[in-house]
Amino acid sequence: MKLLVMAILIIINVFLSGSVFTQIYLFGAAPDILICFAASIICIEKRVNGIIFAMIGGFVLDIIFANVLGFYTLQYFIGSVAMYYVASRSYTDSIFVTGIIAAIGVVAKEIVACTIVFFMDQSFSFVFVLLRYILPVALTSGLLALLTELFMKWIYSFKFMTRRATTEFLDNL
Repeated sequence: MKLLVMAILIIINVFLSGSVFTQIYLFGAAPDILICFAASIICIEKRVNGIIFAMIGGFVLDIIFANVLGFYTLQYFIGSVAMYYVASRSYTDSIFVTGIIAAIGVVAKEIVACTIVFFMDQSFSFVFVLLRYILPVALTSGLLALLTELFMKWIYSFKFMTRRATTEFLDNL
């Protein structure tokens, strides 16, 4: 049941990323909802499930929106690994930590995107991209992560989202 809920969340995230949040601009940038949900999952579980969630979401974005496979997958993988690294070293479960971790994930993801564009021999001003796009997206995603954290804590309050002990299964054999 947990896999079904995660699959539905990925589909909803891809839909919202591709249609709704392309029209909503806060501070001149649209928030990255996939990073927000991955940050929430990472902060709640403190396991790699958020990395897997972000990678699958990035792969679905690759299939639907990208010309090549791996462009979004690599970005979301690196961004979620950065979020996991920071979250595994934080010793608090504050909701504000999730916002900060989501902002760090967005910055890491966008730096990977800029690196890919740089190696494609495209010219751009990194300072302009940083100030005009990366920092506003990080800010809006950090704020949106506060709401996604509350939503994911509500989802994780249901019994089907908790991990079962493997010894229960082995004892019944």
